[in-house]
Amino acid sequence: MAALSSRSLSRDHFERFRAFGFLVFRGLFTPEETRDLERQFDRVMESGNRDALGIGRGTDAATAQLRLDLASDSRMQDIAECVLGDECQFMSVNCTAYAADTPWHAASAVVQWASRVLKIAIYLDPLDVHSGCLRVIPGSHRNSQRLLDPRWSLAPDPLFGIRNRDVVWDNPPWGLAPQEVPYMPLETQPGDVLAFPEDLLHCAFESKGPRRQISVNFLELPRTEEQIFDAKLHNAWGGGRLLRPPQDFVDSDDPSLRRMTHGLVALGFEPVAD
Repeated sequence: MAALSSRSLSRDHFERFRAFGFLVFRGLFTPEETRDLERQFDRVMESGNRDALGIGRGTDAATAQLRLDLASDSRMQDIAECVLGDECQFMSVNCTAYAADTPWHAASAVVQWASRVLKIAIYLDPLDVHSGCLRVIPGSHRNSQRLLDPRWSLAPDPLFGIRNRDVVWDNPPWGLAPQEVPYMPLETQPGDVLAFPEDLLHCAFESKGPRRQISVNFLELPRTEEQIFDAKLHNAWGGGRLLRPPQDFVDSDDPSLRRMTHGLVALGFEPVAD
């Protein structure tokens, strides 16, 4: 097992994430672990289907074992706690096979989750700039001006023009084709792990085949009235299941799994059984 602990995740990691919006962990999963993730991924995908864009997704019930394995993995927990705090809450584990390019997109830097959300992505295929690796715009996860001065809270987001997947590229923002937008490539090998919020502008171009991704998603524990209201609103938008914790986590003998769900249960999100 690759070494990673809360001691090796320093204040520098937190500040790096806050400034640039992502972290990269090379070789976090061993080759043997990665092969096991591939086998589990394939079993999950056999349960799902593909949408109109060719994106394959497994069913929630089929991810139960993979969800348990990754949510209880101390490396995933350490990354989430480094970024979101010790009481971060588990959201989901998703398996996705992307069959084509993914356009620039992100949530808005002005209107977003009131609590921070973290996505930990594990890619099962070698990906570089010529085969569909993740491209990001560092720092695009936040409108830095509004963090420096609250008077900027309603200021226009200068990158809003490419946050929507449905942007009409016949009249592109800044006169640039999507592939011409300045970016940083996050090239990965199987076993590498990326951590970033959905608010970070990201895309993937030049895909040469399916890009297999496993994502582990965590939520900062909502505390304020605004955060709690916002979490309940997002849960409703997600069909009423987005923030309902797995029953097996709530009842688990593993204290870390109970800790990652007790906050949501206390806020009234009813546990759900597969």
